[in-house]
Amino acid sequence: MGMQIHVPVFRHFEKLASEILAICCTQNRYLSHQLLVRELSEFGNTTLFCLADENNLMDFMGQTCCQTKLNAIWKGHMALYTSSLKVMSRNAWKTVK
Repeated sequence: MGMQIHVPVFRHFEKLASEILAICCTQNRYLSHQLLVRELSEFGNTTLFCLADENNLMDFMGQTCCQTKLNAIWKGHMALYTSSLKVMSRNAWKTVK
């Protein structure tokens, strides 16, 4: 597959990326979420999520910013405080369509 990187160096950069993402998310969660899914032409039009997945970067993916973005994606961009009733009615509406 791709080029092999010495594991301690690899983990060092994963740690740096995680720390930077945490700082960014503290400053502006919305823009940080957008950064995770933005296609990066410098890396073959892939996203940070794809890069993290392909390289098994579990520490990076475990960051609160990544988890909250994944939750938003999985829940169809609904707010975390959306009531269960609203979620169920939304899913029922999708089924009816």
